[in-house]
Amino acid sequence: MLHLPGLTPADEGRRLTLCPDTKPGTFTKLPASNPVKGPEGKTIYLSTDGVAKAVVAHAGSAQALGKVVVVGHRDRVKRCVLVSRDNGMTAAVAREVPLPVKYDPQSVQPWTRRRDAYLLSDLIAQLSMTRNRVIGELAG
Repeated sequence: MLHLPGLTPADEGRRLTLCPDTKPGTFTKLPASNPVKGPEGKTIYLSTDGVAKAVVAHAGSAQALGKVVVVGHRDRVKRCVLVSRDNGMTAAVAREVPLPVKYDPQSVQPWTRRRDAYLLSDLIAQLSMTRNRVIGELAG
């Protein structure tokens, strides 16, 4: 999920884009998955999983993407990689790319205004993902 430097966690939902490694040293940028307006004009953001699914659908399959480099806000990138992998992608973080670290105190998504609020929200999301995986394994 490739982002421009300086994005906050809230910005990511507006511009998540996956870039597959098409040949060594090159990347192909896929279209961004932008939010849409709901029936009452309210902005509806895709979840991280929703964006990953949309990108896989756009590519035709996760395998068609090849190796996926995930770049995002420092505090969110781990979950972006996990979600990408859950959607069948071979995903990893590029160490060479500096990750954005700022938060936007004016964000329309309150949990993305400060680091403490975001980390608590992200922890809940990661625990939920782990819980669902474990229950799925037990269900067989």
